[in-house]
Amino acid sequence: MNAALKGFLFGLGVGTAAASIGFQLWSLHVENQIGINSQVHVLRPLQSAAPQSPSIESYNFPRPWFPDVNHPVDGDWTMTPLGGSPVPLSSFRGKAMFLNFWETSCGPCLAEMPAIERLRASLTDAPVAFAAVSDEPESHVRAFLMTQSMKIPIYLRTGAPPAPLKVVGIPTTYLLNAHGVAVFKWTGEMNWDDDNARNQLRAIASQ
Repeated sequence: MNAALKGFLFGLGVGTAAASIGFQLWSLHVENQIGINSQVHVLRPLQSAAPQSPSIESYNFPRPWFPDVNHPVDGDWTMTPLGGSPVPLSSFRGKAMFLNFWETSCGPCLAEMPAIERLRASLTDAPVAFAAVSDEPESHVRAFLMTQSMKIPIYLRTGAPPAPLKVVGIPTTYLLNAHGVAVFKWTGEMNWDDDNARNQLRAIASQ
């Protein structure tokens, strides 16, 4: 085999190896971007993701930010308070709304509830409504509440939420402005007892 052919084959091998490494790096980049963009902010992804620490006390609420959306969520969708009649979502118009989807068997849901309750207690002077919505049977929820007190208003789902309130995992929390427009979404536990959360709710209540 002459020197020219050897040089060609050597160069071909080096080029193939470099291309393989480049493809692997590109694949890792794509996987990383998918991981980031599959995080919580479905309305429009924010640049930061929640830390992986099991303690939600270390989570920082994302900076106030509002996506460019103008269409209110279907106000005919109803939730049913325990022992009450179905309530249409439109009945909360005029207030900002903290809408949390949870279940009694969901550990992350229960972990964030004390912070949600402290957030609610700190906003009693503001036009902000809170609702924790479960799709479990009423008897199941009532049995749970006999062992664990919750101060946030509890509702039961009376059908699948409208498309803008799609729930893929729990807990999932939406913030709606006074016109019924969903402006923020977070899937996963969060330390909601945070001044940024309070300021954001006060701000969207005045939109």
